[in-house]
Amino acid sequence: MASLANKIEAILYLKAQPLKIAQIAEFAQCDRDRAEEGLISLVGDYSLRDGALEIAETEEGYALQLRELYKPL
Repeated sequence: MASLANKIEAILYLKAQPLKIAQIAEFAQCDRDRAEEGLISLVGDYSLRDGALEIAETEEGYALQLRELYKPL
């Protein structure tokens, strides 16, 4: 699952906008369930990091974004 999570991370970074699960699955060339599993894994990884980035769920979809603490920069 790590390689799919990494692929999803790259997709979110490169697209630089919120994406729905269906879009993530299409770009990752996998089914929706696997995309959701990979995304859950990625969200878990980011929640454990003490970094400036996070995976956030918005009304538009999932996005790789700057944590609120760093937005004033």
